[in-house]
Amino acid sequence: MRPFARLSTANAWWLPYAAGAAAAAGALLLMVWQIVVRGPLVTVDWSVHEVLTAHVPTGAGQALLDTLARPGQRWLTLPLLLALGAWVSWRQRRVRPMLAVLVGLGSAYLVGKTIKDGLARTPPYKDVDILHGVGEAFPSGHAANAAMTWALISIMLFGARGVWPNRDRLRIGLVISAGLSVLVGIIMVVMDYHWLSDVPGGWLVGLFSLMLALIALGPPPSDQDERGGDRGQALAATGQAETVRRGTADGDRSTDRLRQDPL
Repeated sequence: MRPFARLSTANAWWLPYAAGAAAAAGALLLMVWQIVVRGPLVTVDWSVHEVLTAHVPTGAGQALLDTLARPGQRWLTLPLLLALGAWVSWRQRRVRPMLAVLVGLGSAYLVGKTIKDGLARTPPYKDVDILHGVGEAFPSGHAANAAMTWALISIMLFGARGVWPNRDRLRIGLVISAGLSVLVGIIMVVMDYHWLSDVPGGWLVGLFSLMLALIALGPPPSDQDERGGDRGQALAATGQAETVRRGTADGDRSTDRLRQDPL
């Protein structure tokens, strides 16, 4: 029974990602429901807007914040992810990295766009919060792009299936990606581009898409795969040692014959 148990565990590598996607989807649906019924999770939106709207940066301050928000802009994240996916697929000689990028980008766009069009929530700078109006406030696309893009980049570079697997670098990359997501979300609210509740909605879209992308990326290397290289090197070294030993033995036998049968 133990071999079957190990096989089942190995084949279930995708379960944590599927559970993460399900949790993100459930939380996102809760957010949508709260916006529709004007529940407690969105009652603070108008209060935050009233406090910030009189202090929205202009001029150089606006330009600076718009620049800092670029990690969440699709014109940057989309070509960057596509280029990375193509490069990693070429380098690793497998199609899954490119597939992961396409799944991540596609699911983020489809889910985000469907909810945006379905709710049509007006943005706060219009100074009115209504549904089915003229707007695409919820969820924040900037927050979704930032949450999905930079985490996926870190995993594709430093994760178990990455180009340069390294746990320490992966942790640093994920911390940086989380920081960028928070920064972009804060800027969206401070600049009055989005309601406060739009930002966690965007993060949930990004998390959902990231989980699907990781499923498409494929399973991590198994223990046998990780040991395969070392084992192969050990076998090669053993073979070389055996060849040298045999060569030395043959040389010794030839020398003995020469000594026994001098010319």
